[in-house]
Amino acid sequence: MRLSSCKIPLPTFEHNFSSSYSCTLECIPLVLTITRSSRWPEDTIALNRVKTAFYLRLGNLLTEKKRLINIPSLEFLDVYFEGFVFRLKLFISRELAIRKIQQKPLCNLKYQLIYLPLHQYLIRAVGIRFYSFAKTLNSVNNGVHVIYLLILVRKFLSF
Repeated sequence: MRLSSCKIPLPTFEHNFSSSYSCTLECIPLVLTITRSSRWPEDTIALNRVKTAFYLRLGNLLTEKKRLINIPSLEFLDVYFEGFVFRLKLFISRELAIRKIQQKPLCNLKYQLIYLPLHQYLIRAVGIRFYSFAKTLNSVNNGVHVIYLLILVRKFLSF
């Protein structure tokens, strides 16, 4: 993640991680891809129920076996591990086909589950192949933040 993201998530304390935190914590996205199977339901509602049951079961296993704090929801599973919150989403390729047939929106789903992990994978591959790329990208990112901060300071000081 450090080679594919300009924004590094900040660690949080365990007492900040609760079911009422909403979207205030920075989550590290994880996408779990499940292979094709003819046993997956053909309906989006049934598919979402299967995914929710998967999140609940995985959350129970993580609590019982590894003693990890987690919060399952209808769309994802948040796991607290060593100060960081990981958001696990399940991706079933059949879901895209079902949504396309039912003419439901696909843009956000494709972005989160296909394009974003692919982008991170490719940027990471470039960062590994060309070692100076990651350092240059971080330097440029820091420079942009400094320039932005200077613009803000100048704007506030010249009332």
